[in-house]
Amino acid sequence: MMRQLAISFVYQNRGFEMSQLLRQHEDRSSLPLQIRMMDIELQREWVYSAEEEDKEFSAEEVLQDLAINCRHVLEGLMVHLPENPASEYGWDHVKLLEETLVELPSLTQLGIRMNSEEKPKGKLLEDIIVRLGKRLADNIPQLVYINVYWLYWQVFRRGDGSVVLEELDSRERRNVELFRHSIFEPMG
Repeated sequence: MMRQLAISFVYQNRGFEMSQLLRQHEDRSSLPLQIRMMDIELQREWVYSAEEEDKEFSAEEVLQDLAINCRHVLEGLMVHLPENPASEYGWDHVKLLEETLVELPSLTQLGIRMNSEEKPKGKLLEDIIVRLGKRLADNIPQLVYINVYWLYWQVFRRGDGSVVLEELDSRERRNVELFRHSIFEPMG
């Protein structure tokens, strides 16, 4: 019998992060776990492994563990990306994320948050976020729900293969399991 877990923590920081549950550990024969829904932090300098105090796992390693151990069970993922002002719109991890998520055939719910003190809103930023949501939906065909920052959508696919994002209202958002239960706050 396979057990499926959905886990969310308010803070993931020094000494613990959920991605540790995806790695083998000699003292814990139950690891790695196959998790159905989870939050992960890709601002890697904020997190280290309690078991291997000097070891920091890269974003690539965390996403690789996710793809290997949760390939057929992960349905929802809330990702917290580091903000890199030097990259285009600060989202240099999006390509790496897309390459991993396409390998997760059960993933239908995705949330992306930025670890930034500032949460700027405006028409230009909103247009960029909509383009990012569309890009994710185009490149990760199994997605049904996407959240980027403060925008939430349901993904519809037309017969010609084109993607339409329909914005969700607050009632509809509460009906999406990942959006309803993800409580993790970045440590910025």
